[in-house]
Amino acid sequence: KIYLRIGELDAAEAMFVGMYDLCIEIYAVQAAAGSPSQDTGTVKHPSIGRALAAIGEVYLERGDYSTARNLARHALDILREMLSPAHKQSLRAATLLARALEASGAFDEAAELLSGAADGLANMLGEEH
Repeated sequence: KIYLRIGELDAAEAMFVGMYDLCIEIYAVQAAAGSPSQDTGTVKHPSIGRALAAIGEVYLERGDYSTARNLARHALDILREMLSPAHKQSLRAATLLARALEASGAFDEAAELLSGAADGLANMLGEEH
């Protein structure tokens, strides 16, 4: 994520897309081999969700809120299904989606997601954290 942090968005996107492509290749092979962790027909894995979220962050930084929103929503769906809605990776994806929604003017949906993420973090870390 260093490229993203220093504003090298093209380099960040290339790295994250490469990570996504590699994940698809690896987990598609597992799915074809009948890995019990894979759904039939659709390749899903937490690493794919994380890669989609990372690519979504790049698009959010570029101001392409529609693409960021779509990528973050897809990442969130995968992470919630594969990990759980309360997992920290799911909560991070929910926060990313909320940021993209807020940037595109969907304030109510963004607030709902942020509220749920805050509740999830409070449950995970405790109210006093």
